[in-house]
Amino acid sequence: MQVRYRFEYEVRRPLPEVKAFFSDVSNLERVWPRDYALKVIEGPERVVRGARYLVRGRLLGQPVLFPFTVLEEDETTSRHVLEDVLGGKLEHFQRLEPRGGSTKVVEEFHLEINPLLAPAAKVVLGRALEYRVEAIRALLEGGRFPEFRDPLKLSIAAGTALSVLGVIVAAFLTVWAFPRPVDYVAKLIAWFLLWFFTHDLAHLVVGAVTGVRFSHYYVGLSNLYRSRLVPRQIKTFIVALGIKIDREKTRAGRLGYFAMFVAGPLASMISPFLVPLHLLVAGRVGTFTFLLLALSFANVAFTVPFSASVGCIAKGLRALRKG
Repeated sequence: MQVRYRFEYEVRRPLPEVKAFFSDVSNLERVWPRDYALKVIEGPERVVRGARYLVRGRLLGQPVLFPFTVLEEDETTSRHVLEDVLGGKLEHFQRLEPRGGSTKVVEEFHLEINPLLAPAAKVVLGRALEYRVEAIRALLEGGRFPEFRDPLKLSIAAGTALSVLGVIVAAFLTVWAFPRPVDYVAKLIAWFLLWFFTHDLAHLVVGAVTGVRFSHYYVGLSNLYRSRLVPRQIKTFIVALGIKIDREKTRAGRLGYFAMFVAGPLASMISPFLVPLHLLVAGRVGTFTFLLLALSFANVAFTVPFSASVGCIAKGLRALRKG
């Protein structure tokens, strides 16, 4: 599916100056939101036809590499293609038109992406592109730099309320006996909710004790995105709720950081056991209960090595080694 964006705006600078701005690759890093942390790591300094670039950045909370190629480039037009954006590609078309001492900029962005991801991508990328336009005008005209309003950010209050609500719903689904087979579905949902929502709550609670402070929650891709065991086709569908550390307000030492980081995966491993354990206590000793137990143990067996290599346990161990 193709998602399209079109922008027409005027910059109060002559066309040669505007073209020089867009031809300077370093400006790519300046006009996108800081949360994207874009950095050109390969490619020539000036944009020329046929040039290939590699850009490092962050997308939905995960480190990514964006290769892009300049397909067309002349005095007034350009066309770039950015490969492998959430499994799709992004084409950028630009035309510059002189308007006295100003320049009219016409840009189109065509994003080819999985139809299931298109609605979210349209909002997220659209907000970033709107910021980009305002940043370009601010840099060229000397105006006020814009503030990026990330649609995937949640306040600490909202994120915590959502997480607590998820745990409450999980508790209800766990203890309430529904008619079968609805009850099986309810218990599976409860298991997932405990696995999903206790992670960041544990970070928050332990962080409050150890001195780690947080600025906001965010919706992004799970760390499973980095796993080689997960098929590439489904990586972009594995969404997680994350919580961002506020480094300026944090006063924790290395042990505090370690405890906070490890608390998340521990909660995600331990809390799902509450569902099959409740069933056992209630006298429901059967195949479904043991399947949930097996799923819980499998979760532990996967999480420990995975988190120790690219997840929160790895971050905790790095914090300890910093001394």
